[in-house]
Amino acid sequence: MAHQRQRLQGLLRDKATLLDELAVVAKTFDSAQGVLITDASGRVIRVNRAFTAITGYTEAEAQGRKPGELLGSGRHGADFYRAMWEALQRDGHWEGEIWNRRKNGEIYPEWLTISAVTDAVGKVRHYVAIFSDIGWRVQAEAQIQQLAFYDALTGLANRRLALDRLQQAILTARRDGRWGAVLFVDLDHFKAINDVHGHDAGDAVLRAVAQRLRAALREQDTPARLGGDEFLVLLPAAHPSRASAADAARTVADKIVIGVTAPPELPGQAQSTRLTCSVGIALFGDDDAQAEDAAAVLRAADLAMYSVKQGGRNGVAFFDPEMEAAMRERQQRLDALRDAIDTGRLCLYLQPQVDAKGRIVGAEALVRWPQADGSFIPPSEFIPLAEESGLIVPLGQRVLAQALALLARWRDDPALSRLRLAINISARQFAQPDFANGLLHALRQAGISPQRLEVEITESVLLGDIEEARRVLQTLDRHGLSLAIDDFGTGYSSLAYLAELPFDVIKIDQRFVARLQQHDRHFEAIVTTIIALGRRLGMTVLAEGVETPEQAQYLLEHGCHQLQGYLYGRPMPVEAFEALVRERPGASHDGGNDSGTR
Repeated sequence: MAHQRQRLQGLLRDKATLLDELAVVAKTFDSAQGVLITDASGRVIRVNRAFTAITGYTEAEAQGRKPGELLGSGRHGADFYRAMWEALQRDGHWEGEIWNRRKNGEIYPEWLTISAVTDAVGKVRHYVAIFSDIGWRVQAEAQIQQLAFYDALTGLANRRLALDRLQQAILTARRDGRWGAVLFVDLDHFKAINDVHGHDAGDAVLRAVAQRLRAALREQDTPARLGGDEFLVLLPAAHPSRASAADAARTVADKIVIGVTAPPELPGQAQSTRLTCSVGIALFGDDDAQAEDAAAVLRAADLAMYSVKQGGRNGVAFFDPEMEAAMRERQQRLDALRDAIDTGRLCLYLQPQVDAKGRIVGAEALVRWPQADGSFIPPSEFIPLAEESGLIVPLGQRVLAQALALLARWRDDPALSRLRLAINISARQFAQPDFANGLLHALRQAGISPQRLEVEITESVLLGDIEEARRVLQTLDRHGLSLAIDDFGTGYSSLAYLAELPFDVIKIDQRFVARLQQHDRHFEAIVTTIIALGRRLGMTVLAEGVETPEQAQYLLEHGCHQLQGYLYGRPMPVEAFEALVRERPGASHDGGNDSGTR
C-alpha cells in the first residue's frame, strides 16, 4: 500500500513538472520571437504566429518543408551550413547570425538559435529553432559605419577611411613590388562661392564635385572628401613601375580638372559659376623611401597641390623632394616673419618725395626686414609671403603704428612738422571691418593732424565690393586724409575710379617712367595722358622711379607735380631722412601742391 502511494505521488510530481514544462513551451511559442520545430530529418512540423509575421509563410505553407529550402537567401555557401550541422551533431546547439528570405523575396538578417531535442537514449527526435529579426540592428550598425567612415554631405569616404585605405595600399605596394598614386584635389576660390552665393550653393558645388570624381574614376579607385573643399583620390598599387603609375595618375588628374571645370548648377541662381581645381600628385611604391606612411604620402600630395596654387591654380603637379625642401624653407621664413612682426623687428625706411623745385614735401614709408648679420631680406620676398599668408594685416598695423609714432615725433620739429608721410594699405588690411574708424581713432590717439598722413591703395582694392570701398574712402576723405591711387595704369584701371572716388593723388608707376629713358612714344603718350588727366581732375600727380635728370625734366615739362626715385634718394633709415631734410634749404615746404587742389 505504501509502495503504491509513493508511486502515485511520483506520477503526480512528474505530471506537475510536465505541465510546467508545457506551460513554458506554450509561452515561448506565443512570444514575439519566431519559433519552428522540425522532425529529426529537419522537416518543419510546427511554427508559431511570430514565424508567420516575420517570414510571411503560414504554418500550412511551412509544414513538411526544410527551412533551408523555404527561407534560404543564397548568401551562405555550403561550408556555412556544413559547419552549422556539425555543431548541432557535436554540441546539440548552434547560435549565430544568418541571412534569410521572406515570402515576398526580401532578404533580412536574423539571430538564430537551434537546439536538438533528444529522447532518453540520446537519439534526436526534434530540432527547435528560435529566431528574431535583427534588421534594425544591422541598419543601425550600417548607419554608424556610414557616420564613422563616410562624409555626410557627399557620401564619399572621409579622411579616416581614406587614410586607412592609403596605408593598406602602401603596404600592398611594398609587398607586391607595385606602384600607386594619391591625388590631392583642392577647389580654387571656393570661399568666394560661399560668400557670394551662400553655403547652400557651396554644398551643392561639393556634391557636384563628388559626382564628377566618381564619374572620372574606376570602381577600384577611392574618392574621398578630406574636409572643406579638399578631396583625395587613391589609385591602388596596380602598376609595375613608377613611370606607368605616373602616366595613369596624370590621365586621371587631367580628367578631374576637365570634369570639375564644367559650371555646376547652383540652387536659386539663374547663372552658374565657373569652377576650377588644383591637383597635386604623390606616388608610392616598393622602393619609395619617402612614402613611409599614409600621412607622409598625403602631405607630399598636399605640397604638390600647393605648388599649383602658387603657380596660378587650375593645373596639375607632381611632388618631388626639392618641392618639399622649398616648402619647408617657406614655412621657416613664414615663422620668422611672424616672429619679426610680433617682436617689432621690422623697421621703417623712408624715400623722399619732392616738388617741382626739388624741395622735399614728404616721404613714402617702406617696411624693411633687417637680419642679425646686417643684411636685409628684400621686400619682394617677404611682402608676397605676407600677402599669401594673411600676415599682411598685422604687418600693416605695425607699419601704421610706427608711422604715426614718427609723425607724432615730427609734430614739434619745425623742419619736419609739415611733411606728409605716405603709407601703403593692402587690400586685406583695407577690407578689415571698421578699418576707417580704427585709423581715425589711432590718429586722434596720437594727436596727429589727418592732413599729415597719406593713404595709398592700389586698384586691386577696388575689385571687390566697390560700394564698401567708396564708403571707406569717403569717410577718410571727410576727415582730411590724403588719398592716393598707387601704380595707376598697371592693373584694372577705370577712369570711373578717378571721377567717382575721392582720390587726391595719382601715382605714375615706375615701369612707365623707366621707358621714358628709351624715348618710347607709346609710353610717353601714356605718361603725358595720366598727367593731363590728373591735372584736369584737380589731383596731385606724382611719378615714381625717377632715376635720371632726363626723366625728371620730361615729367616736369609735361606738368607732373611731384617726383620720387633714386635721383632724389634711395629708401633710407628714418634718421638719415631727417638729416637729409635738415640739409636741404626749403625742405620743410608744405606737403600740398598749388596745382593739385582736389
